[in-house]
Amino acid sequence: MKTLKIFSGIVLLILSTGSSVWSQTPQELFSKASALYNEKKYEESVIIYNDLLCSGYYSDDLYYNLGNALYRNNDAASAIWCYEKCLLLNASHEDAAANLSFVNKIVLGNAEVVPENFFIMAWNWLSALMSWQWWTYFFIITLAVFLTVSILFLISASNKSRRIFFLAAASLFIVVLIALAQSISGNYNIRHSKKAIVVNEAAQLRSSPDQNGTGIAMIQPGIKVRILENKTPWLRVITPDGTQGWVLEDRVVRLNAISPLLSE
Repeated sequence: MKTLKIFSGIVLLILSTGSSVWSQTPQELFSKASALYNEKKYEESVIIYNDLLCSGYYSDDLYYNLGNALYRNNDAASAIWCYEKCLLLNASHEDAAANLSFVNKIVLGNAEVVPENFFIMAWNWLSALMSWQWWTYFFIITLAVFLTVSILFLISASNKSRRIFFLAAASLFIVVLIALAQSISGNYNIRHSKKAIVVNEAAQLRSSPDQNGTGIAMIQPGIKVRILENKTPWLRVITPDGTQGWVLEDRVVRLNAISPLLSE
C-alpha cells in the first residue's frame, strides 16, 4: 500500500448546513486519524474518518485515507468502495487507482470482466487526466481562448491569418466541448452514480425482483455492479462479467452515498 497522505491536507468540498460544534477542527481530526493509522490503531482511525464524512466534510484524500484504514482493518470490500469514491471525486488520483488495483487483485483475483469498448476507454482515459473541478477550470480557460481566437478571425484582414484563426477556433471548439462534457459528467456522477459495491456479505443475484426468483449467482463482497433499474427494495444490476439479475438494495452501497459504513 502506498504511504498514507498526511501532509497533503484535506480539501473541504462541502460544509454541513447545520451548526455542529467541534472540539477540534476538521483538519485537526483528519491529522489525528492519520496519526492513529500510523500507530496501527486502524479501527479508531476509521471511526474518526467516518465521523468527518457523516458531519458533512469530504475530499478525495479523506476517502483515500479511509480506504487505507479499512483495508488494514480487514474490511477490503469497504476499502474498495472508498477507493472508487475517491476516483469518482478525482479520477486522476494515482494512489487511489494503484491501491484499488492492488486490493481488487487480492480480493477478486482474475475474475472475468467484459472489456469496455474503445469510446468508453477513451472517455475514461480523458477523465483520469484531471478531476472534474480542474476540467471546469480548463473549460473556462479554453472558452476564453476560443472567444479570443474567434474575434481575431473576424477582425483579421489577411486570408492566410483568417485560415489559421479558423482552424485554431475549430480545434479549440472541440476541446471546449470535451472539457464541458467532462465537467458536467463528473459533477453529475458524484450525485447520481449508477455504480454500487457489494459490502459486508455476498449478495444473491436472482432472476426476478422477489425471493422466489431463481438464484443466478452469488456476488462476492467488493464486486462493483452497475444499476440498471430500481424496484424498491430490489435493484436490477449487471456485474463486471456481464451477468444481469436482481439483488436486494441493502446488499450494496451506491457510490453516491456518503460512506460505506452508514448501514452498519
